[in-house]
Amino acid sequence: MNSSIERKILFPFLAIVLIPGVIIGLTSIWSSYQSDKQQKMIQIEKELRELNEYVQYLDEQIKSGKLLESEAKKLAKELIDRHSNIYLRNEKGTLLYKNKVIDDQTKKWAGIEKTKKWEEQFGNEKWVFVERLEAFNWILYIPVEFSIFSESLINIQKYTLLIVIISTVIAMELTIILSHHLSKPIVHLVKYCESIRQGRIWRENDDISMKRSDEIGVLSRELKEMVNTLQKRNQQLQKLQQINNTILNSTHVGMVLAPNASATWQLNEMAKRTFNHFYILKEKVYQFILKNQHHTERTEEIWEFKNGSERAYFAANLIPITKKGEILQYLISFEDITKRKNLENQLQQMERLASLGELASGLAHEIRNPLSGIKTTAELLMRRLKLGQDHRWLFENILKEIDRVQQIITHLLQLSRPIKTNPRKVNVEQVFKSTIALLEGLAEQQKVKIDYECENVELWIDLEHLRQILLNLLLNSIQAMPDGGKVAIKAFQQQHTAVIILQDSGVGIDQEIISKIFNPFFTTRNEGTGLGLSIVHQLVVLNNGDIHVESEVGIGSTFTLRFPMKRKGENDENINH
Repeated sequence: MNSSIERKILFPFLAIVLIPGVIIGLTSIWSSYQSDKQQKMIQIEKELRELNEYVQYLDEQIKSGKLLESEAKKLAKELIDRHSNIYLRNEKGTLLYKNKVIDDQTKKWAGIEKTKKWEEQFGNEKWVFVERLEAFNWILYIPVEFSIFSESLINIQKYTLLIVIISTVIAMELTIILSHHLSKPIVHLVKYCESIRQGRIWRENDDISMKRSDEIGVLSRELKEMVNTLQKRNQQLQKLQQINNTILNSTHVGMVLAPNASATWQLNEMAKRTFNHFYILKEKVYQFILKNQHHTERTEEIWEFKNGSERAYFAANLIPITKKGEILQYLISFEDITKRKNLENQLQQMERLASLGELASGLAHEIRNPLSGIKTTAELLMRRLKLGQDHRWLFENILKEIDRVQQIITHLLQLSRPIKTNPRKVNVEQVFKSTIALLEGLAEQQKVKIDYECENVELWIDLEHLRQILLNLLLNSIQAMPDGGKVAIKAFQQQHTAVIILQDSGVGIDQEIISKIFNPFFTTRNEGTGLGLSIVHQLVVLNNGDIHVESEVGIGSTFTLRFPMKRKGENDENINH
């Protein structure tokens, strides 16, 4: 039986035949069980009465002096032991079975004082029959179990069961034959519909009763015409869907289609990849839908969040899809604009540096000449005048400050003039060693330990620029640890990019000013010029790199630099990894 139609015909017929037979069989078995139980109970009660009468007879013999009490009890025990399954509790309270002492704890019925049913389960009853022998102060127990599944009942009802089984088999065979002939054409039609649902094309040799002239034949022919029409339309829809999927999955914009924030979302390939890379982005989209779930107009936002040690930027749009004023779904699109944002920030920084450079170049020349005159005059006065220790200290302080101003002017000129780059293949580990060696004395003086780690990274960069970058960053870290600490610097390859990370345990940078640290003249130290990190930023950009900083007050700062590992236009296989 491979069809639900056959089963629908078969089961009612079987129910009509089987249910009365089962009811009759069960009724017969139950009646036999009750009759058998009643007969056994009468037989047991009769045996117990006979034993009680025999004990009373022995008691009369004792009273008349014809028997001793011990002899009478012995005779009574012998008669009791001839019966199977009779337990005796003597005048001392000891439970015996065939003269053997039995532990009361092993017999749940041992404490029962009168005949009763002490346990019952489905089709099974446990009774204990109790008879008191007042003459000897004895108690007799006969535990009996009555079961509807006992062998005696099965023997009694075996012919009834045989008739029921034979009738059932005959009924099943007749019903199967009848249901098969009634349902065969419909089954074929149903199978054909199922094959269409699974996408199998109609074949000429498919038996769907098209040649029949009855209603099934008409239905089969109409079904074939409908399938042909649906197949043509389905092919058109598949082509259209394939084009749409290609467009959606080829775009660089992630797209999400959602009925609401909690329902199942439909994602294009870019959205899936982006969610896997930016775990927080899914929560952003969820909150975006919740916040605008009652808006019927387009909404735009810029998202900024941390992704590991870097910051990510996304441009997001939410468009409600409505019908007659009711929102059906939300279309959310988001685009990673991190690179664009970083380029904008770098461009703004370069524009600021260019403007300040032009200003600084003019000011530096105007200031340097009179400053040289002031320094020469101060040195001349120190030699000609007889100065005390206090006055000499004042002149020395003037000269020191003049030198400091000249150093600032030198840095300004370095920012203002064009810097030429001479890129070449550089071994980063060797630059680490040479730069750390230059600062070894200062680091020991400041109780700062410098550790480095390098994975044999080589990249194309101006060697002197890389040294200047590392020197300025290391100096900045050492100065940020007045009470000593640790600086860890490491380099490794990430695809075709060389990554250099410098991490210190210094005082850290407040989040409110971290965006200003690359601005010229911005410093938090009284003796600083505020130009060191500006020069670092300028040199990194000139060498086609980028720099990113993460910091937390009281914990330290981390500078991440990224540089290309190949020259512009060079093939990947020419780079040593």
